[in-house]
Amino acid sequence: MGAGRNSYFGWVQETTWGTPVTPPTKWLEIVSEGLQGINDQVARPVIRALHKREGNLYDEKQGGAGPVACELNYVGLLRLLEHLTGTSPSATAFDAGARNEFNFTLAAGELMAGKGLTGYIFKDQTQEEQYAGLKIRQGTFSFDPKRNSQVELDFVAKAMLQVAVTAPTFPGTSTYVAGHQLSCEIDDVVRKFDSATLTINNALDDDKRVLGSKNIDEPVRSDMVEVTGEVTVDAVQADLTKFLAGTLFKLEFNHTGAVLGTGNYKLNFLMNKCRLVSDPIKVEGPGIVKSTLAYEALLPTSGLADMLSILVSTSESVIA
Repeated sequence: MGAGRNSYFGWVQETTWGTPVTPPTKWLEIVSEGLQGINDQVARPVIRALHKREGNLYDEKQGGAGPVACELNYVGLLRLLEHLTGTSPSATAFDAGARNEFNFTLAAGELMAGKGLTGYIFKDQTQEEQYAGLKIRQGTFSFDPKRNSQVELDFVAKAMLQVAVTAPTFPGTSTYVAGHQLSCEIDDVVRKFDSATLTINNALDDDKRVLGSKNIDEPVRSDMVEVTGEVTVDAVQADLTKFLAGTLFKLEFNHTGAVLGTGNYKLNFLMNKCRLVSDPIKVEGPGIVKSTLAYEALLPTSGLADMLSILVSTSESVIA
C-alpha cells in the first residue's frame, strides 16, 4: 500500500523525441497528478466474434497523458518553461553571474521540434512510472494569496514503462514562489486582486497516428497558440468600460522573491495586448461587488515575443 505523501515528479530533456533518458535531473513535489498510462485494446471487428474473445484483441494505442500540478519555484523550472513556450533563451548575467535572467517568449513554429521530456512519476509503489516523449499540451498558472503559486501542466507521452525508483532532490523551500509575493498590474497600475489564472494552450495535434506504430507520432501544432485567464478583483467602473469599448490593456503578474545579488528572485508574466471577453461585473450577494476579468492575450503587430513573456530571475546560469 502506498501513500500519496511520498509521491513526486521528475524530468529530463531528451535529445531525440521519444527516446527516454535516465535518470531525471530535476524534481518537484506534486500537488496532484493525473498522468496515466494508455494501453488501449479493441476487439477485432469480424462479424463471427459475438463476444470479446481472449487473444482476439487489437493493440490500438499505447502511451500516456494527463496533468501534473506542482508549486512554482524560482529555481529548477527553466526546462519546463522552455518546453511550455518552445523557446530557449540564453541567460543575461548580473552580479558576476550570481543572478541570471531568462526571458521566455512563445515560439513561432513547432514546439521543441525533435525534442521531448522524459518524465518520472513516483506513486509510492515498488517501481516508478517513466513517460517518454512528453510534450506539454497546456500549462495553467494559478495565483492565490492563501498558498504558493502553482502550475498544472497537461502532458501527452509517446510511451510509458515501469522502471527502478530514482532518488529525488527537491529545490529549497525558501525559493518557492509565495502568493503574497505577487502583484497584479493593469496598464502599470497595481490592482488589489483575490485570485488569478493564466493558461497557455499550445494547440497540439496530440493524437497524431501513423501506420507502423502503436504510439503517437511527435505532436505538432494544429492551430494558433492561445493565452487566456481570469483575474478576480474589486469592481471598478473602468472594468466595464474596457469591456464595452473593446479597449486593449497590458496585464502583468509580477512575483518578487528573496534578495539575490543586488536584485531579487523574480517570476514575471507580461502580456502587452489583452482584451476582456465577457461582462466582468456580477452581483452575487450583499457584499463587495467583484469583477471577474476574463481575458485573452492578442498577438501584437510586433509579433509573438510581445504576446507573452515570462521573465525568470534565478541563481541558475543555464537551462537544465
